[in-house]
Amino acid sequence: MRKIETQMCAAVQANQDFKSGNTQVITIEGVSFIYLHGNQIATIDDDSMTIYDGGWQSTTTKSRLNALCDAFCID
Repeated sequence: MRKIETQMCAAVQANQDFKSGNTQVITIEGVSFIYLHGNQIATIDDDSMTIYDGGWQSTTTKSRLNALCDAFCID
């Protein structure tokens, strides 16, 4: 996992906002919204995660979504 993805996942776990480069986490009332290049790619709350590709099926989008799935999805 890339350093930025580790930081992104840590921010979601801590319910904190985060921004670095093209990746941003905004947390509102325990719900984290994850953005890549200003496009929402995921929403995570206490018991669910919804992912979006926003029509951008890039390597970076896939990498960010895989990092989130590895951290927050049950096998």
